[in-house]
Order: sequence, then structure tokens, then C-alpha cells
Amino acid sequence: MKSFRDTLNLYQEHIYGVFEATHTYHYPSHMVNPTVVTNRIIYISNAVDQFDTLKSSELLCLPQDEADLYSNDRADDVKYITERENHRKKVLEKDRRNFLSKFPPVLQEIIKDDNTLLYIDHGIEGWDNILFDRVCEIFDIPKERIRWLTSCYKFNNNETHPMGDNVIFINYFEKIMADQCADESMNFKANFEFQMEHYKNKKKRPMLCTSYMRRRRFPRTFMALMLNHNNLLKHMYWSLGTLVDGQTDFKAVEYQIGRLEKWSNSKWNSPLEVADFDWLRSIDKNITCDSNTLVDNLAYGNSSITWKHMWNTKFALVHETMPNGLEPIFKGFDHIPFLSEKAYKPFATGQLFVMHGCVGTVRALRDQGYDVFDDIISHDYDLVEDGIERAKKICTEVKRLSMIPDNEWEDILKSLIPRFEYNFNHLSQVRHNVLRVHVNDPKDRTIQ
Repeated sequence: MKSFRDTLNLYQEHIYGVFEATHTYHYPSHMVNPTVVTNRIIYISNAVDQFDTLKSSELLCLPQDEADLYSNDRADDVKYITERENHRKKVLEKDRRNFLSKFPPVLQEIIKDDNTLLYIDHGIEGWDNILFDRVCEIFDIPKERIRWLTSCYKFNNNETHPMGDNVIFINYFEKIMADQCADESMNFKANFEFQMEHYKNKKKRPMLCTSYMRRRRFPRTFMALMLNHNNLLKHMYWSLGTLVDGQTDFKAVEYQIGRLEKWSNSKWNSPLEVADFDWLRSIDKNITCDSNTLVDNLAYGNSSITWKHMWNTKFALVHETMPNGLEPIFKGFDHIPFLSEKAYKPFATGQLFVMHGCVGTVRALRDQGYDVFDDIISHDYDLVEDGIERAKKICTEVKRLSMIPDNEWEDILKSLIPRFEYNFNHLSQVRHNVLRVHVNDPKDRTIQ
């Protein structure tokens, strides 16, 4: 079972989702014994559900380049920034009232105490430019007493999180996938074994890979253009959302395409042409490759994996949630990859993969002990910081893989069965680094 640099134990629950907790950490410089945080700790597990500010990146995060993110008209930029700040103030005030009304006075006093640290679990998102000085307004405490739990990865050789020493990585999505592998009602184990049987029998796989791009984020849309430009989509089970997540106006899609085209044209190393964007504009509906309409975000559960696709493809082209590096449209801290459930699905399905993610996503999976098949897949793209160059390298690798004859694929996949089984077992045995501890005495917070 893997170990963690940080472990949180949750004890008595004050109100739903708000616990007393302890925090133990063991960083590389700690030669022998781990360190126990001596402060009193209050941990909020469902903070996103309770506070609206935490649900919106526009309210919670600091844009890194306002002019580039919104328009070419500075007056419009200033207006937008002002309107957003006014909206942020209103939502923060609402959250403040919510805190005062739903948290009992005794709990409020505990949180306000100078010796208390407030741990806020935001593992469901991967935003990396948090306005901590605004979050603390909800609770009327200094930002120095907030600890932020995130799915943005911290590599094992780092002493503290690169987002700040008040930030802690939790394996939120890895644990979700581990739970699904262990849940017999979801049949992950049986379907995985079926996959291994196919490999053993050298089953024909008519398609190259899967390529799911439900939500049209800029990096995914750019990758869809690149795959089409390289004539690769015809070999894939692929999807591309057009009108999803409440988006009903195609004019908004047109606007996004226009921004992306203008940005692409300004980049010397973008290979995209007018014909590529004409192709993208010709898509006026959701492109699907199975019965899923793309209306719902099927991140988890029985519907989250279309097993017939897994059994008919040689590998998975994974499109992570927020690949960085496509500046200025999409910026992010380099080498702080956000790991969603998508990063772990190839281990549950028993597949090779190419990963279109943040810089260092494959490195992070390797750091967590997974076999990423470096001898089969060239992951040279993983540490390329320029988003265009990373996308080009990914397409080059996918094209190389597409040229491997089917009989060679059959031999390769059969030979990898023990390594697929290793990854599945490694994932299945993962525990969360936030643990619920049951004690007889509700005041007992000692580490068990």
C-alpha cells in the first residue's frame, strides 16, 4: 500500500461535513519520524457545496492576464473586471451569512481561535491561483490559518506544495477510481479480466484509440483540430461537445472558435490552416461515438466507461481536464498537474495511454508508482511546456502508434498483461490520505 507525505485523520463531526482532525506529514528532509501538526484542526469536507465562492473559478481565482483572457478592448476589460469584483463581493457576503447561520456559535468560536487551522477540501477542482485573502473573508480569519486541499499534484521530492506551504495534495480522484475498482456491483474487475482474456487470445482491435473531448475547453478544441489536421480521427472512437453544460447558443461556440483561430494565427509554430477551422465550424452538434449524448458529465459510475470501446482499441488518448501551456488563452503553473479521474482510468481498464494533460501529468503518475509503459509509448511530450509543441508531439506519437501493424499490436498487448494487472492492483489498493477515524470518546483526537 502506498504511503503519503500528508495524512489527515477525521474524528467527531460537528455538523455535516465539518470535522475535528489531525494532520501528520513526513517530507523528504524528515529522516525518521513524521511531524504532527499541534494546532487544533477543523476540516470542511464539503466546502464546495456550502460556499458559492468556491464553485466558480472566476470568483475564487486570480486571472493571470486580464486583457488576453477577455477582449482586445481595454475599456471592456476594465468593465468586466469591475463587474466581476462587485459580483464576488456579493457572493462572499452571502457565503459569510451562510457561515454565520449554519455553523453553530461554538464551532465559529473554535474556528476563530488563534490556535485553530481551517482545512478546506477543494479536491474536486484543480485551480491553482486561489485568492486566499478573499476566501478568509468568509470565516473572518487571517489567510495564514487556512490550509487548502487540492488535486493539483505535489511531487514526492518536494518539501512543500509549489502553490504554497498552506496547500496540501490529496488523491481525491485516484481514490474514487480505486473505490470503483473495488465495488463488485460496478463490474470493473470482471470487465478488466475480460480485457486481459482478449489480450491473451490476441483479439482483433479494429480501432486505434478512444479520444473523448466532451467539454470544449481551449486545449481540447485545439487538440481536436490537430487530430483532424493529421487525419487521425477516422481511426478513433471520438467525441466533441458543442452544446453541453447548459450552453444552448451556437453563437458562443462561434465566438470561442474565432478567438482560438485568431490566437492560432498569431503563433509561428501553429500548423493549423483556414481549412481546419472551417472543419470545426461545420460541426453544429455534439459528436458522439456511442449512446451517450454528452448532455451529462459521466465522470463516475457504471456509465463512466464504455467497455466495448476499451475492448476494441489499442490504447487510450486521454484528454485531461485542463492542459496548460496554451498561452495566453489558458495559463497555469508549470509542473503542477491536475489529476482527475481521467488520468487513472487506463489503469482500471487495462490500457496503454497517451496523455494530453498538464506539463508533468505522466511524470506524476510515474511518481505515484504506476507503470506508464515508457518502453512502449514515447512520453517525451509530457515535459514540453509550450502547449502547441506538446500537442504536436502527442500527434506525432499517435501517428507512430497508428502505423504499427495489427499483428504486432496483438503481440505487444499480450506481453503486457502482467503490467496491466500490476497497475489495476496498485490502483485497487490505494487508500485516501484523508481518513475517517471512529473513536468511542468524541473528544479523543489521538492518532490511532
